[in-house]
Amino acid sequence: MEGAHRVENGDQEKTGCGLWYGLNDPRNTDLKVESNRDPKNTGVLNAALWAILEEPPFNDLLIKTTSRTLTNGILNNLRNWEATNYLNVEHKDLFRAIAANLRN
Repeated sequence: MEGAHRVENGDQEKTGCGLWYGLNDPRNTDLKVESNRDPKNTGVLNAALWAILEEPPFNDLLIKTTSRTLTNGILNNLRNWEATNYLNVEHKDLFRAIAANLRN
């Protein structure tokens, strides 16, 4: 899973993400993502959410990422963010959705 951005036509940024399950796996995909800021983390968080939503409930799910934003957010900060109703948390809508869907 990876999020990335590239610059085309001057200042116009394009944000996207990709999920890779394995060689020639039909679930491999890439997504275009709308982003007004922080395109790399927006891409990674959307990729994580997509992977969670695509996996059937109660299946084991392993997400491999180099994103500290994702891992620190879910593993270290989530309880504090929930206690403060995600006050001043960047990407709070994505983190809320990821947490809610991981619990389902």
